Amino acid sequence: MLNTIPGIGPYRGLLLATERTPITRFPTPAHLASYAGLAPSTRRSALRITHGPIPAGANRRVRGALVAAIPSHVKFAPTSALSAYYSRLKGRLGWPTARVATARRLAHVIYRMLHTGETWRG
Repeated sequence: MLNTIPGIGPYRGLLLATERTPITRFPTPAHLASYAGLAPSTRRSALRITHGPIPAGANRRVRGALVAAIPSHVKFAPTSALSAYYSRLKGRLGWPTARVATARRLAHVIYRMLHTGETWRG
């Protein structure tokens, strides 16, 4: 099912399937993104909130697979919503930040696909 997403081939699909199984251990898509290390760290102290970099202690294999899938996805599905999101962010924030943010959105899409049992609709 993950192989239907442009940019996720057999290797990345298998890696993602084995690393996040079972999907029911993540209550929300944000938990999956956090497990992959795609959610920025946030620190609070009284009224001050500081947003920092992505965490280093997350699952690097999942994060690497999702981030590496973004250029391939943009190449093979240039009209998809993910590609449009990446293009908007790339012009404003630069390509490294845009790739991580788009990979986080891809993690949300994967979570929803696995929960509903649907394939990629583009």
